Amino acid sequence: MTFFLSILIIGSLIGMGYIVVRKLPQLSIVEVESMKSEREAKIKRDILISRLKRFRAEGLIKMLKTMTPFFSPYGKRAKNWFLNLYQKILDLERKQKDVKPAKIGEPSSQIESSLEEADDLMKRDNLREAEKRYLEAIALDYKNLTSYEGLGELYIKKREYKEAKETFEHILKLDPER
Repeated sequence: MTFFLSILIIGSLIGMGYIVVRKLPQLSIVEVESMKSEREAKIKRDILISRLKRFRAEGLIKMLKTMTPFFSPYGKRAKNWFLNLYQKILDLERKQKDVKPAKIGEPSSQIESSLEEADDLMKRDNLREAEKRYLEAIALDYKNLTSYEGLGELYIKKREYKEAKETFEHILKLDPER
């Protein structure tokens, strides 16, 4: 009798397995999202997420309101610093517009005096000081060709031909017609 019951149980299990395997493709097509309980769970999750976002935003606003009095003096200082910096930049721009640019080769009085000193020093063979004077003149007006010419001649006199060549090439870059 137990043998008969075991065969009956095994046969029933095989039959159920056959049915399940045959219906498996239809089970995989079932959309879980279409079920009412899943839709409700999704709506609940969305509501919870929106509440959390709202609470987080409200907490951030509260924190900012409490921290603003602490940081406002620093904000005012930073604002004043940037306004002062902006004003200085505007003043520099106005001054720059007022200054008339010198044309290439036109020496000013300060440049002329440096060049005269450099020429005198060069005649007296004080080449180091003459070089300093020529470099001062170039620093005052980097487009002054006379100072570059003097510097080039000085380098030739010092037998520093590489520097002389570079100086004369720079003159050609400034004024290709020379």
